[in-house]
Amino acid sequence: MKTSWEVIGEGGGSAQGSISTDALTSIKKYVEEGEHPGDCISAVICNDFEGAFFSSDSDSFLVDLRDIARYILWNVNIECKGSVTRFSKWIRKFKCEK
Repeated sequence: MKTSWEVIGEGGGSAQGSISTDALTSIKKYVEEGEHPGDCISAVICNDFEGAFFSSDSDSFLVDLRDIARYILWNVNIECKGSVTRFSKWIRKFKCEK
């Protein structure tokens, strides 16, 4: 099942797309709770698209890859995306709070 999303940026730009509900749930749990979202989504969050491609276990993920990347670009805070370091710090932040 897919979920549609749309966002309007501060400068008036906008983006929209549709990704699997499972992928969206994984991304939201990562952002809100520091839960590891799985290898493919983690790779996208870290800007490791080669890793995302080769760790994918389904063709549907690869079809959704562009919209997943677009969703992360527009909806995920810069503090927790863009590199392995930021990704790891984000997860550690939540582990320390527990």
